[in-house]
Amino acid sequence: MKKLASKGLLMSALICGNVLLGGNAVFAEEVHEYDLDAMVVTATRTMKQIQEVPSSVSVVTAKEIEDRNITSVPEALQTLPGVYKSQAIQGGIQLRGCGSGDILVLVDGLQMNYPFNSTVDWEMIPVENIERIEVVRGAGSSLYGGHAVGGVVNIITKDAKKKGLNANIVLNYGSNNTWKKALYADVKANEKVSFGVGYENRKSDGWGNYYQTKAASKGSGTIVPDNKPPQLSNGKYIVATRGDRKYESETYSANVKYNFDAERSLKYTFANTTSTYYYPSPKSYIYKDGKPVWSGKVDLGNGTYVSPSLGTSLGYDGEKEYNKHTLAYNDDKNKINANFSLLDMKKSGYSSASGTAKEVPWYGAGSDSSYPGKTYVFDFQKAWENIGKHDILIGGDFKQEEFTQHRKYLKNYHDHNSVDTSKGKNGLFQVNTGKAQNIALFVQDEYKFNEPWTMYLGLRYDHYKKYNGSTTSYNLDGSLDANNSSKHGEGSYNELSPKIAFDFKADDNTNYYVSYGHSFNPPPFSQIFRYEQNVHANPDLDPETSDTFEIGMKKKISDKTNMGISMYKVKTDDKIVYTYHYKP
Repeated sequence: MKKLASKGLLMSALICGNVLLGGNAVFAEEVHEYDLDAMVVTATRTMKQIQEVPSSVSVVTAKEIEDRNITSVPEALQTLPGVYKSQAIQGGIQLRGCGSGDILVLVDGLQMNYPFNSTVDWEMIPVENIERIEVVRGAGSSLYGGHAVGGVVNIITKDAKKKGLNANIVLNYGSNNTWKKALYADVKANEKVSFGVGYENRKSDGWGNYYQTKAASKGSGTIVPDNKPPQLSNGKYIVATRGDRKYESETYSANVKYNFDAERSLKYTFANTTSTYYYPSPKSYIYKDGKPVWSGKVDLGNGTYVSPSLGTSLGYDGEKEYNKHTLAYNDDKNKINANFSLLDMKKSGYSSASGTAKEVPWYGAGSDSSYPGKTYVFDFQKAWENIGKHDILIGGDFKQEEFTQHRKYLKNYHDHNSVDTSKGKNGLFQVNTGKAQNIALFVQDEYKFNEPWTMYLGLRYDHYKKYNGSTTSYNLDGSLDANNSSKHGEGSYNELSPKIAFDFKADDNTNYYVSYGHSFNPPPFSQIFRYEQNVHANPDLDPETSDTFEIGMKKKISDKTNMGISMYKVKTDDKIVYTYHYKP
């Protein structure tokens, strides 16, 4: 179902530095120290001072990460105004009312938004290896295509700078038995060759982040409990919690860079990340004769009852494994950049207990859903500067994404390898597949048509094709379930993403800007190739589209004090939501 959403008119302010007799002025969470003279590349895909960029831009540097003892990318982003971090373990971020799926996240040019569900696995981005993080708020599809609705987060990793061996060792310990161990080393052998290696391990006993709530039903329960469960202000009862979510992740990384000369280089980067999580200690809030109650009709004593579900409280056992490859060519003299990247998601999924779970701890039957996939990206651009009053940027990219989802029966839901081959087709009860290709071209003109005025005109064309989608389902005896199997056919769309912005330089310390940008968010594979009893695949599903209007000001008050104010409105059409259709 498609809907329209509008995020209204909002305003954010950035006031930084030493003001008010040397103190720090703090307005809610909108304070951030930044350098208007700093150079950024994300907003225009060319090097520009933050002061001159007609967008709201923030930067987190390697020094800030070190000085603040930041341990993860979401934690680093949370230091910026208007960026909010989920309190779930390894949770995502929100920017201008948009979640991670509506924010394009890049690492050295490689898109990190997972095509199956548009999420970002932040644990595979070690912060000690980051040179800087650039955050550009607002529509970015004119240069970057899909997902760039709330903004673009561009993470740039480090290069070896000093000759010889340079090493960085990190050992952190926190509450809930939270550990972080990391080692990074790089070597600049000579002016031509440099390389680096890294290792990081994170683990934690975690903390509770999910509570099972139930609305009361009219009638009498069959279980009279020792206690009445806690009740929320909305009338629902807290019947259980999954308890603490334990997790562990491990990353190995390496890079090598060759400098042809002072202005041309070729760099290869590799990273492998594995991670797991699970809930070892669920807890019930309802007791009978001193024992926890996990299921049944629990009488509340006022003509109503609640029915807890143990399967919901047991939570999931998740596992992931990724390989990331990036080959980047940079020619600063001729303003040419080209990248080839591969994100190979070898494992990605979770297992859960079946509805027959009856007690805790439970090591019984369950099911596993694993959806590995691959993303290939080739990206290039060429810039021409000072062509009269114009700076021209032209580029394009090719991207291919694919996935295969296997859903299996398990004998022990904690063990992903305990496939119950006596059920389904050798343990399988469903296989989903899908593929998509995107070809794009973009152009940007920075036109200095009048001394204080600069106009930015951008336009990107995306052709997106979805194909090879299929669902094959099996009955319990291994026979084909024809009612829930289908070849999904093909779908495609074309999207034009324009952007226009004006920057007015009032004086050396003050810039005003106004902009309009169109952006889009392609539906993830889980929305176009998923096929079940109540969900039908739809490869023809079009993307969500948004229009962002923004006006802002940047001012350098002193060497230590900068101020920025922005107001914006985002209007989203064709919002994709789940709905239910009932037969009369």
